[in-house]
Amino acid sequence: MIETLKAKKEEFNELKKSPKNSGWNFVKDSASDSANHSTEVKSNRELNEENLQILNEQNKNFDEIHGVLKQIKYKGQDIKKENEINQELLDNFEKKQDQNLAETKSADNLLKRTMARTGTFCLWVIIIIQFIIIGMLIFQLFTYFIPVSYTHLRAHETSLHLVCRLLLEKK
Repeated sequence: MIETLKAKKEEFNELKKSPKNSGWNFVKDSASDSANHSTEVKSNRELNEENLQILNEQNKNFDEIHGVLKQIKYKGQDIKKENEINQELLDNFEKKQDQNLAETKSADNLLKRTMARTGTFCLWVIIIIQFIIIGMLIFQLFTYFIPVSYTHLRAHETSLHLVCRLLLEKK
């Protein structure tokens, strides 16, 4: 598109330089022919000037279009670079996501294996603790109802208890 505009501009510049489009045609004829011819030359001159004005406007428009196309081209290059950067970021994100997924699967498998091994162990520990608690409760029940003699209690007295008991009895 840009090459076409450049070619049109060069063609226009060549038209401006050529002698047949300059608007000055000199022809020697009879008087009547020269009067008709001068009006023809004048109208040709006016047409040539109008054509030159139109070509100048077109040239300006082509220059504006050329500038706009350059801007679009640069914007397109910027967008292309940005897309390449975004694609690189997406690729890195996908790699990290795949790594995280693999690590999560590995951790999940490790957790499942640990739960399978320790699940049985924890169950046995809970059962043993329950048996100990039941045993303690049964022992408490039996020891609560066993009668204890007064002399048996005195056999376990310390010297401090003895002094306290004797002082209490004297009152």
